[in-house]
Amino acid sequence: MFLAATNVVLNKTGTANGTVSMGGSGLATRTVTISGVTGDGTLGISLTTNTVYDNGLQSAVPTGPSVTFIVDNTPPTVAVSAPSVSTTATGPVTFTVTYADANFSASTLVPANITLNKTGTANGTVAVTGTGLTRTVTISGITGDGTLGITVGAGTAKDTAGNLAPASGPSATFTVTQPNTAPTVANAIANFSVNEDAFNRVVDLTTVFTDAETPAASLMYSVVGNTNVGLVTATITSLTNLTMAWTANSNGTSEISVKATDAGGLSVTNTFVVTVTPVNDAPVVTLATNAVVAYGDGTARTNAGFASAVVGPPDEAGQTMSYTVTADNPGLFSVAPAIDSAGTLTFTPLARTNGATRVVVVGQDSGGTANG
Repeated sequence: MFLAATNVVLNKTGTANGTVSMGGSGLATRTVTISGVTGDGTLGISLTTNTVYDNGLQSAVPTGPSVTFIVDNTPPTVAVSAPSVSTTATGPVTFTVTYADANFSASTLVPANITLNKTGTANGTVAVTGTGLTRTVTISGITGDGTLGITVGAGTAKDTAGNLAPASGPSATFTVTQPNTAPTVANAIANFSVNEDAFNRVVDLTTVFTDAETPAASLMYSVVGNTNVGLVTATITSLTNLTMAWTANSNGTSEISVKATDAGGLSVTNTFVVTVTPVNDAPVVTLATNAVVAYGDGTARTNAGFASAVVGPPDEAGQTMSYTVTADNPGLFSVAPAIDSAGTLTFTPLARTNGATRVVVVGQDSGGTANG
C-alpha cells in the first residue's frame, strides 16, 4: 500500500480547515487524521489514485468524497432587546433575550445569570421564562427613582460543539420615576395660648412638615389664613420659620393656616388656633402737685382732681381706680389724707399743730392681677 497524506484531498466548505496526517501500517488499513481544525463549515476526504496495487499491478481507483463532519468554532450569539417600556413607576418591564446558532443545543439562563444595572435608588426583582432560542427577562416589584437595565452573563447557552455563549450587555435602560406625592403634616402645630404682650413665637416648619420627594428645608412655605390680623401678624421668615408677633395690648383669638408646597406643586395645610389671653396693665397715676400746704387750724380740706389716672389701654377703659394714702407723720391730722375714686384729696389738719410729712399715694385699678 502506497497511501500517504499527499493522496488525501481535504474536502472543505465555509471557512473550515485542518491538517491531514496518516497513520497505520500493513496491507489493508490506514488511519487518516485531521488535526488543527479551524473555522466553521464541513470537512471530509477523498483519496486519489495509485494508493495501492494488486499482484497484477492494478492500482485502486479514486475514492470519495467521504461523509463530512461539521466544524463549529463560533459560539451562540446573544441579543438583548430594548425594554418593553421607557418609563415606569412599578413595572413590570420585560427584555427579550434571543440566542442564534445553526447548531444550537440548549440555554440554561436563570435569574442568577442576570445582572441588574441600577442608578439612583431604582431597584427590582428579576425573573426568567421561556424555552428554545428565546427567553423573557421580567423585572417586577420596581421601586425608587433612577434607571434599570440588564446584563446577561457568559455561558448561558451552548451549541452542539460545546461552544458557550458570551455575555451580552449592558442593555438599553428604562427610567424609574415615582409619582409625586403631596407633603404631609408630621408634627402639627397644636392650638395654643399666650399672654397679651408676650414675646414673638417662632416655629421651625421643617419639624412640622415632611415630603417623600422634597426635603423639608426645600419645601415652599406660606401663610394662607389669618382670621384676626389685628391681633397677630403671621409671616414666613428665613424661608422655613413661621413667626407670630402679637399686637400690643390686644387679646382674642385667631385661626392661622400655614401651607407647605413641594417641588411638584402639591401641598398640605396645617391650621391651628392661637388665643391671646388678656393681661391687666398697671395704671399710670398723676398728681396735681407734689406739695400741699395747709394751716393747722382744724379746717377740713378738699382738693378736687388732685389725682388722675390712665387705667390702661382701650380694652381696660371700664376699670375704676382706688387709692391708698399713707402719711409718715399721721399726728398732724385729725382726719387722715384720703383720695376717692374720682381723684379728690381730702384731709383735716390737727388744730394748733404744724410740721411736715411725706405722703405716699398708691393707685390700683379694678382689673385684678390675673396673668400679669
